[in-house]
Formats: sequence, structure tokens, C-alpha cells
Amino acid sequence: MIRKLIEKLKNIEIYVKSSYPLKFLRNSLINNSEIKFQRVKNDFGYVSDENIEINPKKIENRYKNWQSTWESYIFKEKEFCKSRKIDLVISDIAPQPFIVSDELGIPSIGISNFTWYEIYEDIFKEIEKLKKLKKAYQKANIGLILPLETDLDPFNRRQKIGLISRENNKNYQTVREEMGASENEIIIYFGVGKSYFNNRKSEIQFPDELREDYSVLVSSGYNLIDNPDYIIPEDETESQDYIGACDLIISKFGYGVVSEGIRSRTPMILAKRNILEDEKGMEKLIELGIGEEVSRNDLINGKYVEKVRKIFDGKYDFYQNVPKRFKDDGSKEAIRMIQSLLN
Repeated sequence: MIRKLIEKLKNIEIYVKSSYPLKFLRNSLINNSEIKFQRVKNDFGYVSDENIEINPKKIENRYKNWQSTWESYIFKEKEFCKSRKIDLVISDIAPQPFIVSDELGIPSIGISNFTWYEIYEDIFKEIEKLKKLKKAYQKANIGLILPLETDLDPFNRRQKIGLISRENNKNYQTVREEMGASENEIIIYFGVGKSYFNNRKSEIQFPDELREDYSVLVSSGYNLIDNPDYIIPEDETESQDYIGACDLIISKFGYGVVSEGIRSRTPMILAKRNILEDEKGMEKLIELGIGEEVSRNDLINGKYVEKVRKIFDGKYDFYQNVPKRFKDDGSKEAIRMIQSLLN
């Protein structure tokens, strides 16, 4: 999305405010002088226990602490926006920036496939303590809804758009040649995330019977599988190129990897967390015939051999009835909305 803004809009400055992904964003966008970066903690997401189960009590405590920081956050961001003469605020999907933009009379856009209001409502099973959160989202000019979505009902105005994902810079064959893969080699991307099984990595198994016939690609620094066949280079920021060069994705559910898999029309076997975002997204993928689901325990224990065999034997009819919205480039629709608000 940021790259498309730089490409399509002239005389633009973009200030990216993030915390955990900031280093990755810097490295990915290092050649763009129009972009400035600032480390800011916008939201906190989820809190899990040692078995990666969502911990409602810890989330509730973190939620209270997070809300206590809003006044300071809003004050600082208002000062920042005034000093930089900001013309538009885009959030994915922190709620406080919409309060900042509303109080300064700056237009604002939310872009996401969920809101934290819906996620926490589903976890807490009540809405009273979430009123402040909902009111913040209601101050946005519009919420642009990505596929695999929840309702995003806190936004007063909503518009569904197509997928937004990183585009492949290199084609399937080029990447495989660079990897040194043979022409007919079948490669599986295994990418469940370092934190997903942080406390159970010794238990994770990639079945030997699959290793006999298929090769495995993992991310750099990924030590959950012994002796992977291929590793995405440590300094590589365009991992979507490597995912697009694979024949199957086995992973936890996540909008990033799933959207990139859909773009490259790659079959997927996915495990979801017990959260609304994953539940809704997985439900849609199965309905559309894009992916197959496995339980988290089956993913850990490698109990998906039959599904893999069926995929490569052509027993699943993936990507035959994917609607137009999953083929469209949502960034083009988002940029049209951005231009209309700036004008």
C-alpha cells in the first residue's frame, strides 16, 4: 500500500508509525526518501498463554493499561500532526488515530479485515467496557474492508475492497532458479511463525514421509524444523517471492501469508487460533475452496500427510470459484478513496 502511494501520488510525504514491525518496514522501504519512520506503540493485540491459547484475563488487564495511555498518546500525536501539517491519517487498525484526526479536522481511513472492538467483544463477551473503543472507530471517515473479514461494524461508513498484498517482484521460475531448485521439484513453504509455537518447538514435526518426496522452505532464523531444504535469506524483505515459488503453504492463519498465497494461487493448509479474525477468515477460505484447515495439534504433530497427498494428487479443486473481489487489487481502490479525501 505504501509503495503504491509513492508510485501514484506526487509530492507526497509518508510518516510510518509502528513498533514491532518497524525494522522490517525500514528495510523494505529503505530506498524511498519520501518515507519517514517513528517508533510508536499503537495497540497491543493479543496475549497468549504458554500453549498459545488466548488468555482473556491477561488481555483484559492489558486492555485497561492500554486505555490509560490514550490521553498521552492522543496529545503527542496531535502535536505531531500539527507540526508536520498532516493531511490524511490511515490506520491498520489502531483506534486512537481516528480520535486524533477527528479533533484536528483531518480526514481518516481505516484499512483492515477486522477491528479490535470486534476481537475484544468476542473475547470479553460484553460491550460496556468497549464503548470508548467503538466511539474511536466511529470517528473515521470510512473503513475499507479487506477480504476474509469480520463485519467491521464499528465504522459508520464501510466499503469492501479487494485484497491488498505484496506483489511478487520475480516469477515462479526465476526464484526457483535462484534457489537452485530443480525443474520438477515440489516445494512446501512451512511458516508457522517463531512466536506461534515458541514454547513447544521441540514437539514440532515435519513428517519424514513427506520429506522423501517434497522439499521444505522456511524463513531465515527459523529453527523449528531440522535441516530444511531451502531457507529464505536473512536480509530478504520480499519473502512473498519465495512463497510464490512454492507449490503448497503450510502455516498458521495470518492475513499476510494468506493474501500472498491467494495472489499466487497456491494451495494452503492452515491452523487457526480461537479468535474471531481467524475463525471468520478460515471459514471463508474453506467456503471458497482456497485452503484446508488442520488443528494446531495436528500441525505440531505433522498429522496432515493425507491432506498433502490429496493436494498433489489433484483431489482438491482449489481456486476454481474464487470471486472477483479476491482477484482485484484492493490498493487501487484504496488509493482512489485516498485521492478523493485529499481533494
